[in-house]
Amino acid sequence: MTAQENKPPKVSIVCAWYNRADYIRDTVDSLLAQDFDSFEVIIVNDGSPDTRVASILNSYDDKRLRIIHQENRGFTHAISHAIAISRAPYIAIQGAGDVSHKDRIKRQYALMEERPEISATGTGYRQVTPGASIAEYYVPPDPFCDERTLARKMPFTHGTTMYRRFQYNASGGYDLRFRYCSDWDLFFRIVAQGPIVGINAPLYERRAFFDGITFAPDKKFQQIWFNERARDRSSERDVLLDQADVHIGNIRPEDPRYMRISTKYFLGSAKRADIKNVRAWGLLIRKQFIVWLKGKTYS
Repeated sequence: MTAQENKPPKVSIVCAWYNRADYIRDTVDSLLAQDFDSFEVIIVNDGSPDTRVASILNSYDDKRLRIIHQENRGFTHAISHAIAISRAPYIAIQGAGDVSHKDRIKRQYALMEERPEISATGTGYRQVTPGASIAEYYVPPDPFCDERTLARKMPFTHGTTMYRRFQYNASGGYDLRFRYCSDWDLFFRIVAQGPIVGINAPLYERRAFFDGITFAPDKKFQQIWFNERARDRSSERDVLLDQADVHIGNIRPEDPRYMRISTKYFLGSAKRADIKNVRAWGLLIRKQFIVWLKGKTYS
């Protein structure tokens, strides 16, 4: 290896992958086509049971691309592993199955170089639902994000994030106790080192998959629990996170107290023509209603 080849790239693009074999080429090709002169792509195949994933990923022959296969450990472990073996001073996140516009990395890198006071940046994105007859729409990022912003919402989707390695390390990285919303928790610690800003341009295509936590009832209530832990910055949250498996195990989706949440996602699934999850949420609402009729309560 020559000295030039051994030189660290300017940006490391990292991605945790699980199944979604049909969309690998869309994602990987969009990254390798970036209009930027110095980057590496690291993809961690997190124990995908679909054997096509390993086969397709291994079919690439590009020195900028590094593929890691591991046993399934979950998104937070996989993305942390990808970052740990990356080499660049800037880290860019990429969502599995999503697509980055060819100018995404170039524009984010330029902004981070121009404004050393900011700790991270994200971009706007086009929301797309594969396999559904739903019109695409653009979601702009928050132009400026601080702790007050994060207490209310995320400024942009995680897959559009870029931040500096030294600030990521100083923040402690992703908290491996988070099964979901690890990005929200990390942003709280990164923003303490400087504001997060958004680039108001559609530099990313975010795909809403029916296998994700956005839709499935069996995952949504766990996400909500971790969401609450991410926004709770008190010392008590650490006690809860240390016992996350116990608390997650005690979640009862059929609890009537969740009926309003279930109705919200039932209606959202219906709007997207997501028949699978319309049925799932509908059955859950029915269970919640029956439990309510019986007067059963949950502690």
